[in-house]
Amino acid sequence: MTPPKTKRNDAVAAGPVAGNVASGGSTAGGMRSFLSIPVDRFTIGLTVAFFVLNLTSVLCHAMWRDEWYVWLFVRNCPSLAAILHEIWHTGRPVGWYVLCWFVNLFGFYPWNLKVLHVLFSTGTIFLVARYSPFTRMQKALFALSYYPFYEFGTILRDYDAGLFFIILAVVIFTSRHNRPIAFGIVLALLFQINVFGILIGSALGVAYIFDLWWNRAAKGEKLPLRGILIGMAIAAISLALAYWVMQTPKDTKYLLGTFPATDLSARVYENIAHVWRACCPIPFESAWNTNFLDPWPMFEFALGLIFIIAAAGMLLLRPTAMVFYGVGIVAVIGFLCYLQLLANINQLRYQGHSFVVMFVAFWLTSHGREIQAGRILGWWPLLVWRRQQSAFLVAVLGIQVVATAMACSHEQVLPFSGSREAAEIILEKAPGLPIIGDCDYAASAVCGYVDRPIFIACRGEYSGILKVDAKRRGTPLPQQELFNAINSFMAMEKKDVVLLLNYALSLKTDDGQVELLGTVTRSMEGGERFVMYRIKYRKPQP
Repeated sequence: MTPPKTKRNDAVAAGPVAGNVASGGSTAGGMRSFLSIPVDRFTIGLTVAFFVLNLTSVLCHAMWRDEWYVWLFVRNCPSLAAILHEIWHTGRPVGWYVLCWFVNLFGFYPWNLKVLHVLFSTGTIFLVARYSPFTRMQKALFALSYYPFYEFGTILRDYDAGLFFIILAVVIFTSRHNRPIAFGIVLALLFQINVFGILIGSALGVAYIFDLWWNRAAKGEKLPLRGILIGMAIAAISLALAYWVMQTPKDTKYLLGTFPATDLSARVYENIAHVWRACCPIPFESAWNTNFLDPWPMFEFALGLIFIIAAAGMLLLRPTAMVFYGVGIVAVIGFLCYLQLLANINQLRYQGHSFVVMFVAFWLTSHGREIQAGRILGWWPLLVWRRQQSAFLVAVLGIQVVATAMACSHEQVLPFSGSREAAEIILEKAPGLPIIGDCDYAASAVCGYVDRPIFIACRGEYSGILKVDAKRRGTPLPQQELFNAINSFMAMEKKDVVLLLNYALSLKTDDGQVELLGTVTRSMEGGERFVMYRIKYRKPQP
């Protein structure tokens, strides 16, 4: 990638990695020991600053049910075998769950998993600061951009680990030393994180094989066929294992609902628009998972298409980057179209991977052989447009920094989830009392904060894990049926109970048995606002 020329980098701006040289970075990282390479002060300063800011953001963040999902698994499954059994219903690979389970064995729950998450996000920033070909401004903007800092870095899901392994794979890819086995191992780890790791990792694998032919075989260099075959085998075995684990049992029940527009053209139209939302995640009225252009979907589609064409135009003279971008963007958009057969998927955490694909593709422009088209008159518009790559990336990252500031500041005013406040009310006003919840998804985040299982009325059992099997119920129980379950539960416990709901009771009770403990109405995530009651136990009359 060619950065804008300044007095500081005029001497080296002719090379595709000029930004890295100018910023004190290395042109190749690979798997050489970090300790054997001097790390410049900019890299250390950016990494430390990011760690402090990101850790502060994570500790202040009120986690919602999707974040507690894996944490409740590792907290309540007594063995690795139990973890693997429950994962079978999730439709996700095993890597992140198994890693969190091992980390949890060391104690300090839940801080251990928060620190693990921050270490992954900080590792991503270190790799970008140390090994990427971008300018210092671009690296700093990336560190504070929306996905590395907030959507992936603060909201505690597995996408953060996925981004780390994507960037690590790119570091090995662009190394001066061909290391196919190391590259295959990192892809194998990436395939075990989530489906987007599989999609982008596969695109990197295709680009890597193409690059071997384009840059090495074309110059008559001898390829390390044994290492290539071993690396491919390692990655392929991991991919097959991930695919096998993701085949959920028939009794799996996600409760995602259905998406009314199943026409393929409608899904493609919407997901091209999502490329705009991914690159420019400025919310509509500060609401999470929205975009300020959502009221005008036609404009979102036009801008998404412009972003795809603009990025592709900047990559055309770099075949390796273009192959990766073409495969990656088609894979991400295609998968999102498939998801819309299942549910109305409209989340930035999914859409943001099209931004990740673009960022990695721009990184790959610093690697490998370029098409020699400079003397062909018909190519001059591309040559002119390619020089705008640096300014284009700065503009996108700058917009994302604004989105990060908006999200973090908004969360200081309005908690992301009301579950933490609800748990505080329960622990203060009804410590030690059993808790009974209606819908499992409403109760699961509070279950994490009180750190004990909750009796789920619709399941008729205690649960510390949000299970997605056939016993799930997506709608609240009728209130008379709910109170029948409560009375049966109290007859067993022989004590007062706390009733945790995300709606207010409408059934009138004038006998003083039901006491309102508190309500939590402030939450960015609308499904995590709570109403809590104390239901008083009365001994049966003889």
